[in-house]
Amino acid sequence: MAEVYGGADLNIAATSANDASEGCFFNRKKAWRHQVRSSATDGKLYDMYPDYYSNDGPDRLATRAWVVQERYLSRRALHFTELQVFWECDQHAASEIFPAGHSPTAPLDMVHRNFALQKRPLSMTSWPGIVNRYTYATLTRSTDKLVAIGGLAQIIQDNMNDSYVAGLWGSCLEIQLGWCMNYRTTVDRSKKNARIRPYTAPTWSWASMRGEILMMDEITQPKKLDTETLDQLCIQVQNVNVKYVADSNFGEVQEANLRLRCDALLYGSVEYKQWENQKIYFGSSVHAVDVYASFDCVDIDPEGPLISVCILPIREHNASRAGFGLFLERTEKPGEYQRIGFYKNKVAFHMAEMSKTGRITSENSDSNFVRVEVDADGKEEYFIDLV
Repeated sequence: MAEVYGGADLNIAATSANDASEGCFFNRKKAWRHQVRSSATDGKLYDMYPDYYSNDGPDRLATRAWVVQERYLSRRALHFTELQVFWECDQHAASEIFPAGHSPTAPLDMVHRNFALQKRPLSMTSWPGIVNRYTYATLTRSTDKLVAIGGLAQIIQDNMNDSYVAGLWGSCLEIQLGWCMNYRTTVDRSKKNARIRPYTAPTWSWASMRGEILMMDEITQPKKLDTETLDQLCIQVQNVNVKYVADSNFGEVQEANLRLRCDALLYGSVEYKQWENQKIYFGSSVHAVDVYASFDCVDIDPEGPLISVCILPIREHNASRAGFGLFLERTEKPGEYQRIGFYKNKVAFHMAEMSKTGRITSENSDSNFVRVEVDADGKEEYFIDLV
């Protein structure tokens, strides 16, 4: 699939068609454009068209997940919609209304952003946008979740010489754990947003979810994270074990385990109300911290009582970057957890202060952690597994 669409000179897309029986052509008004001369003193000639032509028209192909990688891989494409034809390539975007392309000074409602996709170069910095567009679309078979985007992942891996791990990138895996569900675009959460069953990916991967995903876009290039980001991180990936169904790291995942060294693992509860400010209470403290919280699973009652969680801080908050972390729950295996949600700090909170009441200590390390170590400075380091 990647070779066919990536190697073609021109791809023609029946963008507004409901299915293969409809094709590219639609009945539409022919005289959709005319010219008028201004009554002002300049006497300039202006192109006029109905304002509804500023819309892109139904992009039904965008709802089909397999098409996403085909579109990124296609160097040139003609999109046939119900309203007009659009041109899209690496350097240029145009339409019947704007055959010479969109003017930089054109009003935003006149710019057809859906057909101005930046395709090249493909790199890790492209990944958050690719994942967002991909997860907005749907798949008939959930087992295709990683397969249908594998062609793009392979190109990025070859370009960046990085390791691809169940939908994420190895060199910045700690940051890429910071994804969340975009509930605002979902009309029916109960049907669209849920953990995919049967198993398609570990809970720490966006590929385990059904629904639109928002990823942290602070992925750096080249390979290594900048010093400031590393100083803020509260975790470090120690080991990644992934077992694939076939002999390819771009296909289906059978099982996966992520071992993390973390500065702290905290216990707390979340006061969660959809679309409103959410609060985290650490341990038995009455002090609450304002956060943006997002739970992965739909069985969370948005108007219910406090939700008990294990809290894994990933990055501390500072003046230039928001802090964030994950909500976890224990599995039956000692030291093993699965992800159930995400939070982002609205304000800074001091980890040491929160740890006084909320820290999960090493006293019961046999059940809470895979192991606990003490570094040269006498600081305890905790190791957990995410599945």
